[in-house]
Amino acid sequence: AAWLLPGVEPLVCTGLLLGIWLLPKAVRALHASLRPPPHRPLGAHWAYVGRQQGRQLLVEAFHLCCLPYEALGALGAIARVYWRTHISRSRRLEWQTAHDAERVARQGASTLVWEMKACPGLALLTLAAVSAYRPGSLAAAAPLLCGWLLAPWAAWWISRPCPPARTRFGPGDLAFLRRLARRTWSYFESFCGAEQRWLPIDNYQEYPDARLAERTSPTNIGLTLLATVSAYDFGYVSAVRVSERLQGHLSALEGLRRYRGHFLNWYDTKNRQPLPPPYVSTVDSGNLAAHLIVLRGALQELAAGP
Repeated sequence: AAWLLPGVEPLVCTGLLLGIWLLPKAVRALHASLRPPPHRPLGAHWAYVGRQQGRQLLVEAFHLCCLPYEALGALGAIARVYWRTHISRSRRLEWQTAHDAERVARQGASTLVWEMKACPGLALLTLAAVSAYRPGSLAAAAPLLCGWLLAPWAAWWISRPCPPARTRFGPGDLAFLRRLARRTWSYFESFCGAEQRWLPIDNYQEYPDARLAERTSPTNIGLTLLATVSAYDFGYVSAVRVSERLQGHLSALEGLRRYRGHFLNWYDTKNRQPLPPPYVSTVDSGNLAAHLIVLRGALQELAAGP
């Protein structure tokens, strides 16, 4: 930047480039802080935004420190692809899964220093070049050069296993979580009852206009079953009411069309017919199976309780 803008101080150039780099993040942080959700306390919202944006700022700083390493890796990948595609025409299907790479990777400090040698190497070369040709720019280049020089040790430090943290909730936090849980159950209470033939709707849109998505899936149905027994645990409904609601939901399931015993992925809640094209989702079928296993244990606890 100092060579491109010879009449501007190097520190000003550095600040200008960093400002351009961080401006989109600052705009997003300001926008998020000024638009809190309607049901979240303002202090909790600002604390959440501060944590999220602070973490994102650290991530951006770390990426800036690792820039030479990432650039060298990208250039190496480009060169290998070009060589194998246009010149050697061999080993074009060679690849390694993330699981295998993680299994054989070593995370010692010396290993990371050698693997990321491009960062301190480029830092030393740049330091020599700036010292020889633009010594007045050393102060402006120092933060970036220090980041490049320490990048391998920073990568080693953040790769260490973190001790489990214990979260402590104050009275205000517990009250907020209780209100959130009650509002969550109100969704199932309002939109998953007899009016919808005991089939839960997929979602309810509030803005820009109120609208119900009158379709459901096995995942939605399984979540509704677990929400019902969870409402009993929270004291929102009685055991008799839980029994009535579950009987309605399970009776509705019996009337749905299936394929070889499997529920289809989407149903119209108004006429209980599959939505085209009808197909079986292994993800949704697995979710419903897991929900039914948990529901069985919850009902056994309910039957054995007072």
